Amino acid sequence: MTGGTDILPSMKRKSVKPKYIVGVKKLTDMRYITYKKGDGLRIGATTTLREIIESEVIKDRYPIMIDACSRVASNQIRNVGTIGGNICLDNRCMYYNQDHIWWKSREDCFKRGGKQCYVVKRGKSCWALSMADTVPAFIALDARIKLINSSGEREIKLEDFYTGEGRSVNNIKEDEILMEIFIPEGNGISVFKKYAVRGAIDFAIVNTGVTMSMSDGKCKDIRIVVNGVSPSPERLKDTEEFLKDNNLSEDIKQILDSLDVEDTEALQKASEKIQKIIEIRHLSNHATPKHQ
Repeated sequence: MTGGTDILPSMKRKSVKPKYIVGVKKLTDMRYITYKKGDGLRIGATTTLREIIESEVIKDRYPIMIDACSRVASNQIRNVGTIGGNICLDNRCMYYNQDHIWWKSREDCFKRGGKQCYVVKRGKSCWALSMADTVPAFIALDARIKLINSSGEREIKLEDFYTGEGRSVNNIKEDEILMEIFIPEGNGISVFKKYAVRGAIDFAIVNTGVTMSMSDGKCKDIRIVVNGVSPSPERLKDTEEFLKDNNLSEDIKQILDSLDVEDTEALQKASEKIQKIIEIRHLSNHATPKHQ
């Protein structure tokens, strides 16, 4: 434990009852931000969200990370909460996250060791939702993480870290610790958006990280990641494939720039406009030419 901003409230609710807690706050070897041109960015797992927000190299080269970290909870929590803690954040559920007194009159759910889900009636698995704000931005940046134990270390893609099941959120082993996050060198457009009921100190209804590179006015590569909608972060691969190699020019950019993420009706209309533009261009690019 470093910041304790997730596990301590869970312990107060008696959702978790750890036998031991190991503090790693004083392990300075895990608290760093280093950048090497041509390689990428490395962040120690105990680096605080505040330190990421104030990093000049991240502001210059990975602004999506600043946007994502700035939307986590409140200033006080960002001052002590760490990037490793946010990546390993436990899933949330309006039932599971009730206190122990509330649970006295109910049978346990899957996440509490029971045999039922209160969210999906007659469901066969836990549907507690992944809520970490930083994760969609990091996955969109194709981040990798380093996990270590006494036997050695392993490095995996961050998007492969999550199980897709609400009970066991990630595949970290009992004797492992998250050591480092690596983000490769990248250029292009990056955007993070979060929609929540409250503007601050609230978990997202949905948050999104997008990175895109352009070539000759066309979408060369794109990664779209959403969180808050399922037990693990989700890449919208069908949408990515749909947008690749399409001619996304100024009219689409103007639509995107004018979006208000909290106006769901406007988002829907903008989505329809963009799809129509792409469909029209697709048809015009593949139309049979008339006689010259």
